[in-house]
Amino acid sequence: MERRDVAVVAFYDSDKNVLLQDRKTINKRGERWGFFGGGMEKGETPEQAIIREIKEELDYHLEDFDYLKQLSVKYPDIFLVGHVFVAPLKVNLEDFNLQEGDGMKLFSMKEARNLNIAKGDHMVLDELEKHFEGI
Repeated sequence: MERRDVAVVAFYDSDKNVLLQDRKTINKRGERWGFFGGGMEKGETPEQAIIREIKEELDYHLEDFDYLKQLSVKYPDIFLVGHVFVAPLKVNLEDFNLQEGDGMKLFSMKEARNLNIAKGDHMVLDELEKHFEGI
């Protein structure tokens, strides 16, 4: 089974709402919403990958972020290893220049859990809840 490393970031606001990307036309597993990020390129560190991905997807230079956790999820066709970062949302959504996807929106944790998101993103939400308890 093929292994693929990805880097994703969970942007969150002061109310601990999370920013998700509308993936209606770019989904990989039938999900409608997901975290921003993507596949790591050969030789990239997870940190380099997330900075590049956010520049590509939001035309934004990500500077203030922390490593949260590595998560793994097995799908029928691929084994994904996710490097998960968290970043406080320090800009207005209008300051992002969306380059990929069909939109973006802030959701409460409860709302996010009820969305059509990938299995791995549910795992990210679990880890975010633990992280939010500490801040």
